[in-house]
Amino acid sequence: MRANRQNTVIWRIKAVYQLAILCILLSISTSARAYIILSEAYRDCNGDAYGLCDSNGKVILPAKYSILSYVGNGIYFAAEFNPGDRFIIGTNRYLVDQNGSRMAFTLPPDAILVGVSSLGKAADSDPSQILNKLPSDSVLNIWEEERMHYYDPQGRPSHPPTNARQYNAAFIDPIKVLKYTRAIAPNIKETEGTEFAKVAEDRVIKRVLANTGKFMPDYFQKMKQAPYSRVEMFGRFLKEYSLVGMEESTVRLLLGYPAGLEYQNYSGEIKSLTYNLYSSTGCLQRDGSHVKINFNDNKVTGWYCYTSSKQMPLVTKNMMFATVPKEVNEDYLPELVAK
Repeated sequence: MRANRQNTVIWRIKAVYQLAILCILLSISTSARAYIILSEAYRDCNGDAYGLCDSNGKVILPAKYSILSYVGNGIYFAAEFNPGDRFIIGTNRYLVDQNGSRMAFTLPPDAILVGVSSLGKAADSDPSQILNKLPSDSVLNIWEEERMHYYDPQGRPSHPPTNARQYNAAFIDPIKVLKYTRAIAPNIKETEGTEFAKVAEDRVIKRVLANTGKFMPDYFQKMKQAPYSRVEMFGRFLKEYSLVGMEESTVRLLLGYPAGLEYQNYSGEIKSLTYNLYSSTGCLQRDGSHVKINFNDNKVTGWYCYTSSKQMPLVTKNMMFATVPKEVNEDYLPELVAK
């Protein structure tokens, strides 16, 4: 019997160990797969809006695209924002000529354009050639059925050409490829939060910055954690608004629906609202940091941040966060400074 008990204990230990390994493997494979899908199809963006104009500032494409990259030979790659979310690149994507006209091509159902591998043999060998339609031997990079495919403009399967220019490189990371500046051309008027990058002869990409350093309610309410941490975004909220004394309805309007809600006994009035400031991801998740906001008579009386292991003192007067690091984790609690 003693041997049976030992065997049972050993079996249970092995089962737990195997389950942990399986959980880790699933976490790795799932996150990797999701990363590929997000990076190619629904990739996050920072909310900046892009448009196209000439060197005199005449608008060719309005600044309403999540991505606008110069492919070459007078062709641009444009992607809309995901509907209702300006922090995700949408799946409506186009190739447009230097005059802003969309170029015709055919994709399989549910396929998504993610780049261009070739603009045809003639254009690939002559970057100065300006195109107003896609050559029939162009090769498009398509995301379909969770993997990359290659098609010609007629929707027929193709293959990546050898020694072709990688046109899609500018789409993959357009911010690093282009150098933006406030003063790109003497005829373009500078405005706050707007930058420009010259990409071709008499063609300038305009970028309207989403991040002005101010609190963005839609970003916070959509539980975004990148490219700006929720801790940083809540810090902006504290800097711009007086939380203590704020009406409960205003808190909900600005911060959105809470992760936790507590009522006063029998009265129906809100006692507290809790919002997530950081949430870990993966199979082995840890409880992240939160902010709990207390109310009395539908007005904020105090608040505090806490993690699974520590808690800051209750804040009963209007204060704000000190500088928040770019990278935070589940255990981070910000320091407070006077407003």
